[in-house]
Amino acid sequence: MKIMMNDTIGMDPTGAFQWLEATLLSSFILQILIIILVVIAIVAIIYGMLVLRQFLDIYKANSEKIHKNDDEYMDQL
Repeated sequence: MKIMMNDTIGMDPTGAFQWLEATLLSSFILQILIIILVVIAIVAIIYGMLVLRQFLDIYKANSEKIHKNDDEYMDQL
């Protein structure tokens, strides 16, 4: 049995997406793009965690300052 290059046994029995498989799924460029997107996603997640940590530190510092001001206000009464 001779199997053609664009034969899609199991993946696409109807052959409706042969052009997609021939152009995208087996292309080296798409694999590189997927790797780049994964790296960008990981960097974005790490950056988001750092920004969130800074925001929480600022929020914590502000809440401590407000609490300190409340104590000073109560002492003045």
